[in-house]
Amino acid sequence: MDTSISPVMRIVAIIFLILTPLAVVILQRLEDIREINRRRKNGELDLSLEGFFPRNEKSIQPKPGEAVCPQCHAGNPADHQFCGYCGAPLNPENEENK
Repeated sequence: MDTSISPVMRIVAIIFLILTPLAVVILQRLEDIREINRRRKNGELDLSLEGFFPRNEKSIQPKPGEAVCPQCHAGNPADHQFCGYCGAPLNPENEENK
């Protein structure tokens, strides 16, 4: 008697074993997810990453010849179009003219 499992059934079993715990966690956290969405829609929740990554203030000081970001005042290489620290356009007047 052949007791091996077909490759298709193996894939189905693996997917089931991976997705079942994920579904359980999502269902357990469903109320938290709804609360986060409600707060985001009402403007009570700030989802920006500005405070998430700590900045070393010495590393953002502009060096001679660097472009200075108008938003966070970080130094960036002169050929960059966007700030490497906050993502703001380095030449906003050029962006408006396009």
